[in-house]
Amino acid sequence: MFGRREKGFKAQSAMEYLMTYGWAILIIAVVLAALFALGVFSGASLLGTSCVASSGYTCTNPVMNTAGILTINFGQSTGVTLYDLNFACAATSNSTGLPFFNSITYNTVAASNGLPDQYSLIATTATSGQTFSGVSTECYSTTGAPIGSTGSPAPLGTAFSGSLYLAYSTVSGGTPNQYSKFATLTIKTT
Repeated sequence: MFGRREKGFKAQSAMEYLMTYGWAILIIAVVLAALFALGVFSGASLLGTSCVASSGYTCTNPVMNTAGILTINFGQSTGVTLYDLNFACAATSNSTGLPFFNSITYNTVAASNGLPDQYSLIATTATSGQTFSGVSTECYSTTGAPIGSTGSPAPLGTAFSGSLYLAYSTVSGGTPNQYSKFATLTIKTT
């Protein structure tokens, strides 16, 4: 009789052990599933925000909204005055190193300043050492389409990696004829 009672205690002890650890494992599984659903384990969540400018330029405080509008603080200290200074944002460049905007050809579809409409004016005159706060432009994806252009905004936290490009003239009143990539950008929509 004593042997049966001892086996019962062992069985009960084993069941309590399994139930206790079973609940703990279930709770851990639920927490991991929730974190996975929130995107904590995706590579995009590890993506930091950076705007690394070339020598002579600054690019600080980049922010991109869900409509794909990028806002930065820009500065130039190249030693020369830049006129009709415009910039653009694109994930890829075309074969000539200019930003890729779907099927747009430069000087074919253009604004009044001779640039594609995807360029945004920073300033008509930018002297060396001057900075500009809150300049904005729309960013374009690898397909050449604007971010969030499908009629609905890009999801919050959408990752974007690309480059920022300048178009300017070194002559007052001249049409922008100098083009350069001035920064690389890594950001998520907020």
